[in-house]
Amino acid sequence: MSELPWFKFYTEALHDPKFDVVANDNKMQHWEVLGIWTAMLCIAANSPIRGTLAISELRGLGIKDIKSIIRWDDHYWDNTEFQDFYSFERILESFIELDMITQDECGTFKIKNFEERQETKEEKAKRLHNEAQKRYKENHTINNDSENDSEVTQDSLSTSISISNSLSDSLIFNDIKSHFEQLTGLPVLPQAIKAIDEIIAFGGTPADITEGYKWFKDNSGKPLKYYGQLVGPTRTAMSKRLNGNGYKHAKPKFIDRVSAEARSQYGER
Repeated sequence: MSELPWFKFYTEALHDPKFDVVANDNKMQHWEVLGIWTAMLCIAANSPIRGTLAISELRGLGIKDIKSIIRWDDHYWDNTEFQDFYSFERILESFIELDMITQDECGTFKIKNFEERQETKEEKAKRLHNEAQKRYKENHTINNDSENDSEVTQDSLSTSISISNSLSDSLIFNDIKSHFEQLTGLPVLPQAIKAIDEIIAFGGTPADITEGYKWFKDNSGKPLKYYGQLVGPTRTAMSKRLNGNGYKHAKPKFIDRVSAEARSQYGER
């Protein structure tokens, strides 16, 4: 079982419309659905693989097992007016349809995004650090191989990442830091760490910084005083590198075919 006897529960659940949908689909009250969901979160938190509904690392819990753990009693509803509606299987289907629960290839149920929402600040910082390093390496490789041979993904252009702990101990940081100093002649003061971390987080490379700095000098009309001024231009330079400097819409083939047929029938105009 899990070593943590607790888990995070977010207050937004009280107003999450998905619980209303599940309640309406199954002729239940909102608080009843919320109670079932909370019980399933408890199982997931106590699982040997947190986030899954499992009794061991090799065996997931079946529907009958889950019903037993949360004390669901089918016979209780048999003699009520709700006997045709109160079905745990149907409730579980509703959770799956709303993408709140998934099943892996072995049929084990898993709470969607459970682990991500349970992260501590230190765990989140470490994960974001690793993701930033991976993006940097990928973009750096792409930049060395070909400037226009890559696909832009939303993730590679994201700037919404906030890294709790500085990346200043990483090799990537030192690489970017040295490039900044050589390019601009400005020293890397403590307040510059945030700008460097942000560029690393969205995957900027030294080549992107160079292009961003060139654009800044040619277009800003003001001197560079701090590194934060280059974050935006660097992001734009990276986007252009990945996307190309522009593209032309290809003419649909069927238009070419129709045009050829028209010229053949009516002659050139």
